[in-house]
Amino acid sequence: MGFLGLDRKERAVFSQVQRNPYYTIVAQFDPPLRPKIGLAWHYRDPEDDPLIPGRELLIRDGKPMAASRPRPNLEDVHVFYSGNVEMTQSEMEAGVKGDYPTRNASFLEFFEYPEYFPHVDGCSLRNGFYADLHQLQGYRSTYYAGGLLSFDMVPNAMETSQFIVENYMTG
Repeated sequence: MGFLGLDRKERAVFSQVQRNPYYTIVAQFDPPLRPKIGLAWHYRDPEDDPLIPGRELLIRDGKPMAASRPRPNLEDVHVFYSGNVEMTQSEMEAGVKGDYPTRNASFLEFFEYPEYFPHVDGCSLRNGFYADLHQLQGYRSTYYAGGLLSFDMVPNAMETSQFIVENYMTG
């Protein structure tokens, strides 16, 4: 963000932002895999784990993963990995094959985004990072938007929490 000519106040806020690597692989599965349309955190295939049909969240070895289908009529599935880890294409392919042992996967494309996912750590959150960031809106006639402000993981966390409450905490 150096091109913006940030002053000391702005640098103090944005210096807390970290970026994680982000990887995408496009695959086709036989038999077909049909995750919900749009981005959804990846849950284990019900054929692979019948105990919690379609709902066991996979976070293998500290590598959060999501799978999606961009459009209903498209057989290609986009698999996403994020986290503070580096992955090669062969490691990602092995991970996908391990997550879907009952399916044959053909890999079509691999994409790497070394500094994609902006976030802040728990200490910054507790110390009011978002309050400080929102105070910058309009400061020096500048407004901020993007992934840091979109909270794209919140709906997935809420969906998973609702599933846990409904399936494990009701009498």
